Amino acid sequence: MSRHKLFDSKETGLKQFPSGTKAKIVIEGVSICLVNFNDQFHAVSNSCPHLGDSLANGTVNYLGEIVCPWHSYRFNLNSGEESMRRCGDVRVFKIIEEDGGVYINI
Repeated sequence: MSRHKLFDSKETGLKQFPSGTKAKIVIEGVSICLVNFNDQFHAVSNSCPHLGDSLANGTVNYLGEIVCPWHSYRFNLNSGEESMRRCGDVRVFKIIEEDGGVYINI
């Protein structure tokens, strides 16, 4: 497992990546969907396990789920579980917020 810095601080991260923002990032060749939901950073695998579409192209609902743009499969940002158990879950990457910055474990 390796650790990578996303932002210099949580405050900087919130300014650069405000609540409701999502984006695809690639670290060590791993495609990740980074999401700011209610001023909390979340990271899950970017590929939907159903047919592989980019979750970063989807939406985030009020329940804290990333919704796949193709068939509306919903994945919990904390656990990675698909809400209806229609397909496999997505991998969740741990986000660490410290005085020295905001980091992700890959």
